[in-house]
Amino acid sequence: MCVTTSLLSQKKTKPDSSTFKIENIGESKFFRAEKGKGGILRLQGRIRIKFFKGTVLADQVIVDTERQEFYAEGNIIYTENDGTKIRSERMLYNATIKQGIFYNASGYKNPVYFIGKDIRLLAKKQFFLSHIRFTTNAARPPHYDFYAWKIYFYEDKTFLAVGVLGYIGGIPLLPLPFLYYTQKGTGLITQVGFSSLQGFLIQNSYSFHIPSYGKEYLKFLPENYLIWLDYYQNTGTSSGLEFSQRSPWIDYRMSFGYANYKRYTVENTENGINVSNQIQVCPENPSPENPCQTREESYNWWKVYIDLNQRSKYPTKDHIRNIYLHYESYAHYLYEYEFGKRNIPRTTIESIYRNQDNTRGPVLPRVDFFAIYDEQWKTFRIRAEIRQKRVWIDQGNFVDSRYELAEWILPKLTITKKFVLGTIPWFRTPVVWDHNIFVESKREFQEGEVFYNRVQNQYSTNLKASFPFLYWLYWKTRVSYGLQKVSSDLEHEEATFQKAVEQEAERESYQYMLTENQFKIGVDPILFFLTHRFKDSFAELRSDIPSVNTFGFDTNQNVNETEINFSWYPFYYAFLNFQTAYDHRQNINASPRERWHYPVLQTALFFDWLNLFRRDRENLSSRNKIHFVNTYLINQYVADPVFLRSHSNLFGFTFDLGGFDLWPISRIRYFEMGIYWYHVFFDTSLDHLLFSITLDIQLYKWFYLELEMNSRASEPNRYSSQSRDRQGNPNSVGFFQDLANSTGLRGASGLQDAILNLASFSSTLILDLEDWEFRLSYRLEQRSSFGGISGLNSVIFYDHRIYFGVSTLVLGKDRYSARPSRFLIGEIRPSIVDY
Repeated sequence: MCVTTSLLSQKKTKPDSSTFKIENIGESKFFRAEKGKGGILRLQGRIRIKFFKGTVLADQVIVDTERQEFYAEGNIIYTENDGTKIRSERMLYNATIKQGIFYNASGYKNPVYFIGKDIRLLAKKQFFLSHIRFTTNAARPPHYDFYAWKIYFYEDKTFLAVGVLGYIGGIPLLPLPFLYYTQKGTGLITQVGFSSLQGFLIQNSYSFHIPSYGKEYLKFLPENYLIWLDYYQNTGTSSGLEFSQRSPWIDYRMSFGYANYKRYTVENTENGINVSNQIQVCPENPSPENPCQTREESYNWWKVYIDLNQRSKYPTKDHIRNIYLHYESYAHYLYEYEFGKRNIPRTTIESIYRNQDNTRGPVLPRVDFFAIYDEQWKTFRIRAEIRQKRVWIDQGNFVDSRYELAEWILPKLTITKKFVLGTIPWFRTPVVWDHNIFVESKREFQEGEVFYNRVQNQYSTNLKASFPFLYWLYWKTRVSYGLQKVSSDLEHEEATFQKAVEQEAERESYQYMLTENQFKIGVDPILFFLTHRFKDSFAELRSDIPSVNTFGFDTNQNVNETEINFSWYPFYYAFLNFQTAYDHRQNINASPRERWHYPVLQTALFFDWLNLFRRDRENLSSRNKIHFVNTYLINQYVADPVFLRSHSNLFGFTFDLGGFDLWPISRIRYFEMGIYWYHVFFDTSLDHLLFSITLDIQLYKWFYLELEMNSRASEPNRYSSQSRDRQGNPNSVGFFQDLANSTGLRGASGLQDAILNLASFSSTLILDLEDWEFRLSYRLEQRSSFGGISGLNSVIFYDHRIYFGVSTLVLGKDRYSARPSRFLIGEIRPSIVDY
């Protein structure tokens, strides 16, 4: 027997959640149906009802066909395909308003177990629970649980709890106004620790993600949030709010902070560092009657940081619009240095944590504001922007120091229009003609007043074409004409300086013709590029040689050079590149060998030891294992054509492995070792060596250890037995002896003479107990801080930190593993582009 009731009209055939089906299933031992007055149908037995997104079983069901609702009671079990399971005493569902309610219910709804007074099924396929107790812990009794006044479950497996109180071991410890969870993460982190500089510290952060619900015009609301509240014994307190949004049409990140800064001084002593909040304040002319005094000082600091990018795309009209805004302002240029970086793992929202690390924040000697408007219609583009730069000015009085306006660029305008004149026969390539207009007005300030004005106007036009003769021979050419006019003046300066500025602007005002031809010869894996540029200026307003002639030619920017670039891929994971240029100009005082730019030879090798010399690496869908063993080698050699000698060489080596399930290396989740050596051939005292190790190891199924160490050797040439100091005396040292010196095992004198300097060392013990993570960390970092009597001197010391942290990372049973990703401490290692 099967009975179906629906509110749909006869014209509608597509079922939805307003339809429910009632049927007698085979395992029922007893079934009885009675039809009463007013469309009432009574069913007894083990009745199955299919509705909403799942199925409910009940001992007795009463159906009101006129009101389109049913009432069920007796051993009720509601299930869904995603694992949701709810038990309750009674339930009621109304198909007219598409809502239902379970009374005195308990069960599991991904990702939590719960028990509560009632559970409501809402029209938008949401669950609403009131007076609920829930947990993600499967133990009985659970190690921890939460009580919430109200909680909302959404279709995408997110939930919002309001009025939350967290219990650990049955003891209420954690009150929260709300708790929001999504698969992107929810982070609640509390850390207590000690720092040599900051003293005892307490750091609290709460991050969460709220998906965009509601109307389309509300989707600009932020999705990712971070709230923090920190206390530092020696340096003060900090609090703030950060939120962001990432969507196809708008991206932004906004951060607001407030701090109460306690000014301090640092002195390096034999027993370590001494931090004092007693600031010495001296009058201009100290005397016994007017001596220096010490006092405690504190200041209220704030910060504002805004990044916003809005995009509009109209594909049918080939129209794109971008608006970008950046603004930052700080009460003091040391705000980020003192309070900007925090000891938090990158475990939750990427857009918030991706720029965070454990080192102290940067010193900000300048802040910027700029707004950019960029719009393109097919081949026409306009870009307008304004920029402001402010620089920090230190005054004699700490309070009077501030950011001052240094530069305004208003406006900066670029207009571009392209035309396709036609297609070259046989080659079937277009001939493009473009026009470009550039206008920039810049003002520079000194002590808040304008002292320099500069206006630059440019026009250029380019005719471009390409000729692919053969599949291994390609010629691309460009012919350009341009003119530029610059005018500038100094305000409130002597006539001599004003005249010099005007003459310099005249030298930058000229017309020019430019030709550029590029030939590409070869195919992968061997490519050879030959590029020639010739630029001839004329109609200069002033063409005489300036008084300071650094480059040996006038400033009309003539160019006549040939650039050579050769690339070779001998096999799939190897790369070789050579590049240089030759200057053909005749008006420069240089020999033929000095006309060569510094030649650079770059090589790179990558070895995937599990798939050696295979062109296509295996992916996760084509193999069962995810282990890896890789080696990276890079080398950059630079020659000196002036003195006909080798100039420098940079060598880098990195090895990493992980992901194995073979004992005992299965415990090594990730291991990386890297070495970078910069060698100067003509002066080995300029050599530099960087060394780093990263290790993530699983000691037990819920116990992990992370280690990260970075070192540098400023004089690696002293490891050679032939090393001598400037007086010719031997100063070589063995590596292991130097290693003992660098650790301080051989005393302060050995530490001072050590070549290998420990830049930073971090270690973290992690207990991953289901959704809670406990971290015990130690960090040693070599730092330079402001200190001394005035607080303006520099003191170099090692900052020791130890802290204990508790965090709620991801609430959910269906995670890939106990720790689905590596939470590395996060040092930035150098690469070849840094040099």
